[in-house]
Order: sequence, then structure tokens, then C-alpha cells
Amino acid sequence: MIRERQYIQTTECLKAFAEQLADMNLPEHGIIIEVKMGKRTTAQNNAMHKYFTMLADALNDAGLDQVKTLKPGTEIPWEPSSVKKILWGSIMQAVTKKTRTRDLDIDEISKVYDVLNRHIAEKFGVMVMFPSKDTM
Repeated sequence: MIRERQYIQTTECLKAFAEQLADMNLPEHGIIIEVKMGKRTTAQNNAMHKYFTMLADALNDAGLDQVKTLKPGTEIPWEPSSVKKILWGSIMQAVTKKTRTRDLDIDEISKVYDVLNRHIAEKFGVMVMFPSKDTM
């Protein structure tokens, strides 16, 4: 039975839903189907925070403290929290208009990473791959 709201998490559930739709008698005026992508997964959340740590370490190892990376002045080593807030956060807000990482959709994480990674690589020669299941 098709409900007004359907939460689909697996390919099998998606296939079953598609079969239900195909077998359905359409009302005279048709139906409207709205698809919304889910929020990030726990694995993506863990990967983001692992990335923050890896990028902080890579920037520090390259001698690129926060001030050298952002503005001249005193040396301030990177911490995962400063990568998240200053680097990821500012790009996240510009790219997605969102202010909290918990509000990111699955595809938005890749968009923010791509912009940040390209900027850091081009400007400072530091590149950190986003963690995968194998590197977690």
C-alpha cells in the first residue's frame, strides 16, 4: 500500500515502491510525486570529521597555519574544529546557504568538499582526499 509519505532507504524498497506505482490505478487527475534526498548518513558524518582532522594535519605539516592560510599575523595551528568552522563552514554557507553541517544533504557534502579541496590545492598545493569506507 502506498502511503502519502514514503521513506525509502534501500534499492529493494525503491524497486518495491516502483512496482506498487506501476500496479496502481491512476486517479482521473493523476498524481504528484515529490522526491527529496535524505540528509547525510552516519558514515558521511564520520568521513567529514575525519577529513577535518586530515586537512588540519596536512595544512600544519605544510607550515600553513591559519594566519598564513587566511590572513597575515600570528601563527595559529589548525585544529579539526577550526577547519570545520572556518574553512568548511564558510564554503558550506556560500555553496548551500546552510549554516550547520547536520543540515547538509548527501550531495551537498561533495559540492562543499570539491570547492574547498580545489581552493586549498590551487592556492597552497595541499590536497587531502575525502575519506572512504576503506580509510575510516
